[in-house]
Amino acid sequence: WVVNLALKYFYAFRHRATLRRHSETYANAVRGMLSLKSGAVETFCYSRKLSGLGCSDGWLDMQQPRLKEIKVPTLSINSRDDPVCVWRNVEASMPEIFANPHMVLAEMHRGSHGCKLGVWGGANYANRMIREFVMGCWQEWRDAGCGA
Repeated sequence: WVVNLALKYFYAFRHRATLRRHSETYANAVRGMLSLKSGAVETFCYSRKLSGLGCSDGWLDMQQPRLKEIKVPTLSINSRDDPVCVWRNVEASMPEIFANPHMVLAEMHRGSHGCKLGVWGGANYANRMIREFVMGCWQEWRDAGCGA
């Protein structure tokens, strides 16, 4: 019931006036989401209708990564013990990641889903990796004569 309440509040209640003005379809979706009769599954289904694709396979397809389309330097930091971005999804995407010259995968054995802290919690490895990645990309861009 907590997830259902959060969906209702963050996706419908907070934006109800704007969504109702958008279209009758959106107004119906908001009405369905805010109904006390709709459980978490129904509320989520109504929220998908706000995408314009309805509660369908089209919405699910829209949620899939399109790694081939990435054309800018991209660093993906993933931990093997991440309970949210599970490692088997990373493994399934590895052929696309490795085929894209703009992507880098930083694989960490531990780090869970939050910040990637050191042994004693005093250092954040993700911040260091991001800084080095951005500075390296900037240096390559300058060396290629793009920055002057």
